[in-house]
Amino acid sequence: MKSYTLPVLAILAAGAAAIVLLTVPRGGVPEPTEPEIVQMAETGDVILRADALSRDRITFLRLEEDSPMELIAIRGEDGRAYAALGTCQSCNGSPRAYYSQSGDALRCNNCGLTFPLSVIGTDGSGCHPILPDETALERSEADLVIHREALRAYEDLFAGIEEH
Repeated sequence: MKSYTLPVLAILAAGAAAIVLLTVPRGGVPEPTEPEIVQMAETGDVILRADALSRDRITFLRLEEDSPMELIAIRGEDGRAYAALGTCQSCNGSPRAYYSQSGDALRCNNCGLTFPLSVIGTDGSGCHPILPDETALERSEADLVIHREALRAYEDLFAGIEEH
C-alpha cells in the first residue's frame, strides 16, 4: 500500500496546480490599481494628485528621466499634497545630500539628521528640504501643480548628487 501513496499524492498535487493555473488570467495576477500620482497638464506642468499620495510613505519623483533633480511628496494630515526639493539646504553640494525614508522620518543621507515627514512642503532652515518659491508650486484644491519651467532654476542644486 505504501508504494501507491507517493504517486497518488503527486497526481493530486498536479491536478490542484492545473486548476490554479487555469484560474489565473494570462499575464499573471493583476496588480491592484491605485490612482495615478502624477498627471500632466496641457502646459507641461505636473499635477500631484493628493488622493494618490500616502500620509506615511514619501513619494520620490523625477520629473525628467535624464535629470538628477528629485522632488519628495506626501499627503499632509489635512489631505493636501505637499512637495519639496529632494536635497537639503545645509548639505547641498555633497554627493549624498538627498533624502530617504527611515521608518516614519525623513532622513538626510549626508549628515543623518531626521525630521518628521510633516516637514515636506513647509519652509524651514538648516538640513531641511528646500521649498521651491511660489512660482514653481501652485495649489489646485488638494492637489499640487508643479511648474516645470520654474523648477529649472533649481537644477544646479542637484549637479553634484550621486545617482541613487
